[in-house]
Order: sequence, then C-alpha cells, then structure tokens
Amino acid sequence: MSTFKRMLVSYVCILLIPLFTGLISYYVSVSVAKSNAVDSSLAALNQSRTSIENRMLEVESFIRELSLQPNVNRLLAGGPSLEDQVMDVRSVTEQLSVYASTNQLLDYLQLYIWDADMVLIPGSAYARPQHFFNEHRILSMTFQEWRDEMIFQPHNHRVRALSLYNWNKRTIPMVTLMQSLPFHSNGNVKATVLIPIEKSWFQQQMNSFVLPGGWAYIKDEHGNLLANAGISSNEVYTKDFSDEEQVVEKRMKNGEDMYIISVTSDQSGWQYVASVPKTSLLKGADFIGRMTFVVMLVTLLIGGVISVLLAKRHSSPIAKLATLIREHLDHSKRKETNEYAFLEGNLAKLIKRNNSLAQELTQQERLQKDAFLRRLIHGEFHSRDDLHASALDAGVTPEDYGVVLLLKIHGYEQMEGTEVYDELSAAKIIVKNHLQHFYPQLLTVDLNKDEVLMWIVLRPDKTTVTENTLREQLIQERDELPVEYGLDVTYAVGPLTSLPETGMSYDMARRLLDYAILKSEPGVYWHSDYDVSSPFLNYSIEMEVRLFTALKSGEVEDALQLIRDILNAQVQEKQHPMIAQQVLSQLKGTFMRALSPQAMQLQSDVQLQQRLFSLEMASGSEYVLHVFSDIIHTYATQQRQVKEAAGEEVLATMMHYIDQHSHDANLSNYDIAKAIGKPEKYLSRLFQEQRGHYIAEYIEHVRLEKSTILLTSTEDTIQDISEKVGYNSSHSFRRAFKRVFEVTPAQYRSSLGKSARDTT
Repeated sequence: MSTFKRMLVSYVCILLIPLFTGLISYYVSVSVAKSNAVDSSLAALNQSRTSIENRMLEVESFIRELSLQPNVNRLLAGGPSLEDQVMDVRSVTEQLSVYASTNQLLDYLQLYIWDADMVLIPGSAYARPQHFFNEHRILSMTFQEWRDEMIFQPHNHRVRALSLYNWNKRTIPMVTLMQSLPFHSNGNVKATVLIPIEKSWFQQQMNSFVLPGGWAYIKDEHGNLLANAGISSNEVYTKDFSDEEQVVEKRMKNGEDMYIISVTSDQSGWQYVASVPKTSLLKGADFIGRMTFVVMLVTLLIGGVISVLLAKRHSSPIAKLATLIREHLDHSKRKETNEYAFLEGNLAKLIKRNNSLAQELTQQERLQKDAFLRRLIHGEFHSRDDLHASALDAGVTPEDYGVVLLLKIHGYEQMEGTEVYDELSAAKIIVKNHLQHFYPQLLTVDLNKDEVLMWIVLRPDKTTVTENTLREQLIQERDELPVEYGLDVTYAVGPLTSLPETGMSYDMARRLLDYAILKSEPGVYWHSDYDVSSPFLNYSIEMEVRLFTALKSGEVEDALQLIRDILNAQVQEKQHPMIAQQVLSQLKGTFMRALSPQAMQLQSDVQLQQRLFSLEMASGSEYVLHVFSDIIHTYATQQRQVKEAAGEEVLATMMHYIDQHSHDANLSNYDIAKAIGKPEKYLSRLFQEQRGHYIAEYIEHVRLEKSTILLTSTEDTIQDISEKVGYNSSHSFRRAFKRVFEVTPAQYRSSLGKSARDTT
C-alpha cells in the first residue's frame, strides 16, 4: 500500500470516531422531531383544504337551488316583453340579497340572463351590461372580452384564476367561479352565474397553517393561481412545487431550508402547497444538537492526539519524495511552507505543461498537414528528401498512392456574411466526417469559401476495386446530402498517382471541376469519363472555361480577345475546314450555355439569333468575330433585365407556394426553400428587398385574407376558420386579426351581416 493511502486510512480511522458517535445521536433526534412536526403541518393543511372545499360545496348548492327557483326559470325562458317580467326581476334580486347576507362568498354574485341581456346582482338589476361592467370590471379585460370569455362560454363549475377587479372604485384581487344555467345544458345555455371571491378570504383560511417565515398558495386543476399568502404571484411561478411529492425538503435561494408540503384535492383537483421553515419545526432538536457538538469536540481532541502520532510515522516518505522532486525538477530557490504545498505546486505545473504541450502539438500537426498538401499540389518540393521528410511530419507514408478530390458546395456563390460562412463551415465538416469514416488517412485543406481539396490514400495493387468503391461511395453520399442536410455538391476526382505526382492529379481534378461549373450540372466527375484536353481542336476545357467566365461576368473585351485568339489559331495552323467548323460549333455551344435563354429568345433579337445559328467558317473569321461581338454587346445590355426577371420569377413561385400551403400551421422558411430549391437566407433577403417585408408577414397576410372570405361566405365557427387558414389556436388567430383589422373576427362577421352569436 502506498504512503498516501496509509496516511489516508489512518486519518479516516481517527475521524470516524467523532463522526459516528455525534451524527448518529443528532440525526435520530432530528428525524423524530421532523416526523412529528411534518405530520402536524400536513394535518393543518388538510384541515384548511377541507374547510375551503366545504365552503365551495355550499356555493355550488346555492347555484343549484337558484336554478330551481320558478321566477328564475321564467326569466330564463323569456317572455313577451321585459316589462312583463319586472316582478320576476325584482323577486330574483331580493332573493340574491338574502343569499348574500347568509354567505359572505356570495357578496359579489352576478347573474347574466342571455336573452334579456341583463345582469342581476343582490338588490340591483342592470338592463345595460356595459354600465354594470364599467362599475364592476376586471382590469385586464375589455367589455367584449368579458362577454366572449366569461359570459357567452359554457361553464361547468369553472374557476378563473386570480384577477384584479375594480368593484365600485375599489381594486380587489378575486377568484371567479363560473357556472352556466341550466346545468348540463348541452349547448342550450340561458344564463351565466359569476361568483367572485376575494383573495383575502382564501388567505384567512391559509393563515392557520402558515408559520412565521413560511408561505402558501392554492392553484386550480389547470395550474392557475387562486390565492397566495406570504409569497408574491411572480414567486409562485418561480418556485413552482406542484409536481413534488407530498412532503419534500428544499433549500431556497437565500440558503434557508424549507419543508414543502403539497396536497391535491380528489374532489376539485386544486393543489394546496405550503412551506414550513426547518428552523420552526426543529426547535426541539437544538438542545440535542448542542450536546452532540460538545461530544464531537471532545472526541476530536482525542483523535487529534492520535493523529499527531500517526502523522509522524507517515511523514518520512513524503519528505523523501519532496526532496527528490526539488533536486530534479524544481530549480527555483524559493522554499515552500510544507512538503504538501511544494508537491501540489510542482505536480500541478507538470500536468499543466503536459496538457499545453499536447494542444500545441495537435495544432502544429494540423498546420503541417495543411502546408504539406498545399505544397504537394503546387509542386513546391524540389527534392525527394524534402518530400519524404515533410510527408513523415504530416503523417503520410512517402510510398503512398492517392487521388485528389475537389469538392464544390453550390448555392452560396453570390452570398456573403458571417452566417453564410458559418453554414459553409458546418457543411464542410459534415462532408469531411462522412469521408473520414471510410478513409482515416484523409488529408483536407480549404481552397475557397465553398471549395475543399481532399487527398485520399488508395492501394495501388487493387486500384480498380478501390477506385470503384470510392466512386460508389461518392455517388451515394451526393444523393444523401440533399435529403439529410439540404446540401448540393459536386465532386471532381483526379487519377491515381504516386505522392510526387499528386500535382498532376490535382490539375486534372481542377479542370473537371471547372468543366462541371461550366455545364452547371452538379454531380460526380471522374477523370476517366472525360477528355479534358482536346488538343487537336485548339479549344481546350481551360479556354472554354475562361470564355464562359468572361461572358457570364460581362467582360466584353476579354471575351472578344479569346474568340480572336481561337479563330487566329485555326488560320495559322491551317486546320482542316471540318475541324475549324467543329471549333465554331463548340463556340456556339459555349455561347448558348453562357448567355441566359431569356436574353437569347427576346423577340427583338430573333435576327441576331439566326445569324449565330447560320455562322460558317467559310464566311471568314472577321465576319464571325463581328457576329459574336454583336451578340456579346446585346447580351450585356439585357443581362440586368434578365436577372431582375429571374428574381421576380422566384418571388412568384414563392408566393404561389405560400398561397397553396398557408393552411399548414407549421409552414416555415425552411419548407419554402426546400420546395423551391434555393437557400433559405437567399430567399429571405430577396423577398425583403423586392417586397419590403418579411416572408412571415406575407404568410400572415395570406391567412388573414382567406379568413375574411370564410367569415363572410360560410357559417363556420371562429375555431374552425382559424384551423383552416393555418393557426394553431383561435386565440392567436383573434390576436393577429385584431392587430391587422382593428376588430375581432366576430365583430368583422357581425358588421357584414353574419351571426354575431358565433364567438368561439
């Protein structure tokens, strides 16, 4: 056993003596005190819960008794006129006064008669509900919201959460009980009973079990706050313990330990939660705690004497180790206060230096690999020894064979910005990781913002099999990337070469990638499938790429000079007329690919187009050059118009797609970009620049326009219409509708002659 372990065991043996003797006696006493106190608090909470539920049952009984009164039923049934029911109204208001005088929970009782549009309260009747609402309103609601959400909604013993009322110019927080009449009306509601109950009444019921420093709150079955004592409303939602067990111990942010007691009513589903400070419950254990502390102190003194004896016996090896490290590793003249501090400082220093060195080596290795690959493809190694040494530093065997693979990520050519570069970096990592899974020795280096160069080691003795495998993997990966990540890429693969000849493989891959960009056809381009030289035609892929680039970028003089060089080469080398005509055909093809079809098919340029198609080398190089010059200049003037038209076409496609799919509540910019086949950020920027607002705003506009048609042409409910036009809830639909049209959907329908009763 090591010295450190022997010392550790010795000290643990000593410390166990006071630990077990003191902690066992203390925790036994605390456990007993806690059990008794928690049981008492839980009983008090249940007693208060029972009291509140009994009073709620009294209120429910009153409502049932009220619904059976003949005069109330006559009012609900309606009559020839309001004047004929004056006696019934007076009788009901007097009866309500009697109920209110016998039960304080009925002081704010309200009875709303639907057909008569009248509010009855103890001792009064309001023929105009607006006047009643102005004197007895909920501060957070408008009159229309009060009617829509509390009056004209079917309620079955529903409870509205704590709200602020302005009752006869007094601001009172109250919980509201809501019940439709008659009971179990199945949609045929005639009246609504509202019974606001003051928050102070609930607080009085909770005071019986709220100890000093504690708090309590009540929530309904939906988690809405009904009452709170000793805690603010905001703190209730911050300290939500509704999902806790019946009794649980918690430490609050102020460091105080509390017992959280939670009870859920089987009858109403209400949740009663109270906190009791641990210090209030465990007062009886203070004396036992002090005695335990004295016993532990005495025991620690005895253990200290034993510890000194054990420390002397075990200190010798530690001193020897400290001396050894000081002689071999620490060359400073400073002296530590003890061997432990010395060992800690020096060992920590060694570990830190080792970690730092490992990080620097990893970074250096990556930089070495990047520099090696760049020098390799550009042929910057001037001796075999230099190549071999650099290869070994980069972790590559000099005798390895491999292929150069160029990767092009499409869709980001004309886009700039930090977000674009972040997306491209993520896309590069995804592709690299895919290939590195199959080829661990893969070397990579970023060329441009959307291009990556890779060198893959292949076995020369099984070239065909290995290259075919690589080809199948690249094709499969290119098919999967658009589906899984929305990436459209092109791979260009050079031939298999030895390490010194890697530059040749890179040149071939570079030509293939330029050729792929020229054709605008993403895919996997394999060196053996294309003849990228065509030297006998004096019109190589490199020259075609240069001409294509000049035409697309509008560099008129550069394009004309390239055409002039190609035509002069045919004359100077005295090419056969068939070969010269073939070169001319390839030039025509380059023009047709480079110039946009919209510009080439304009009605005003039909004659110019026919001249291009009818060109023959027999007409002479000067005439051919003249025709090409006319086409280039005409195209340059039209290119801007074509680009604007292309943008309008994309916008039209987007707007059509939104119109067809606006009913989908989950419709997003990503869905639109995926359907159209354009980058999401490009579409967002294009839409905002061309239309002056965001895509989400247009989606909302389409949905609301469709909703106005449904509101005026159908009898569908507001809930059904909100779902049909693409909203997740009728509440969000109402909020958006009112923000735009400054009226609710129900008010809009009513103003155009539809049923105003449909407020759902």
